[in-house]
Amino acid sequence: AGSQWSDDFQATLYLSHRATNNGAHYFVESFDTINDLGAISDGYINWDTNRALVELGRSGSNPPPPYHPNGTVTSLDVLRGIANNNILSVDFQPVMWDFGKNIEYQFSNNGTSWTIWLSFPGQSVPNAVTVPFVSVGDKLFWRMRLNSTAPQISPQVYQLRFNWQENTSPIACFTVNPNLEVSASRIILIKV
Repeated sequence: AGSQWSDDFQATLYLSHRATNNGAHYFVESFDTINDLGAISDGYINWDTNRALVELGRSGSNPPPPYHPNGTVTSLDVLRGIANNNILSVDFQPVMWDFGKNIEYQFSNNGTSWTIWLSFPGQSVPNAVTVPFVSVGDKLFWRMRLNSTAPQISPQVYQLRFNWQENTSPIACFTVNPNLEVSASRIILIKV
């Protein structure tokens, strides 16, 4: 008996962590570091780098459950340290599990003007949506609001995926001037 080969295989889905490709304008927030954590407000949020997720924080002095009923977290500029032009829009896709509760998202290209709140009820990996900005700015912030009416349940967010579009200068069709002939002896006239 020797080795036997099979056409069957097993694949495992891994979430990419901290994947950033500035040239392609792509960023993934995977919650495995707190580098982009700006502020937590309106309740309690647990940004858990060990489990790489965000959920509602505790309610009371003990670890959850019970969970606090609501919380909001705002990022730092995820493009800080990167030279950008005006950010026109962002394609956004969360990876989450809402457990029948509420998760909402907002975005800003300057840190002061925010888009409307977006939500994706019952979808764990919804299709990406394009979020346009009406304000002028060269930054990218996100804000997330979690709510639960059941103290034993918290929605969880595992990843936020971004692909932003900038207003860049157009690339010239010609990078050098074409030759210009001014000598009369080299000009050809064609009569029709």
